[in-house]
Amino acid sequence: MFDPNCYTINLTKVNIDGEILFKATVNELPDVEEYAETSDSVYQLAIDAIETLYSMAEKMGHSFPDRKSTRLNSSHTDISRMPSSA
Repeated sequence: MFDPNCYTINLTKVNIDGEILFKATVNELPDVEEYAETSDSVYQLAIDAIETLYSMAEKMGHSFPDRKSTRLNSSHTDISRMPSSA
């Protein structure tokens, strides 16, 4: 059974044109990059992107990258802080 929560989602705070946003990336899917005002929102956008890409790959008969970790009892989320002056 496919579980997008098992993929490695990294959250960081970034300063874009003076606006502090959260950025989500997925280690196993390097082209996925999402931005939002809250960590919860950006995490959900990343989950939605993983689910959408998986669904598209399945419909087209393409393979989909395996998750790197199967430890279900850890968060798989790395939250880093970036200075607001960056």
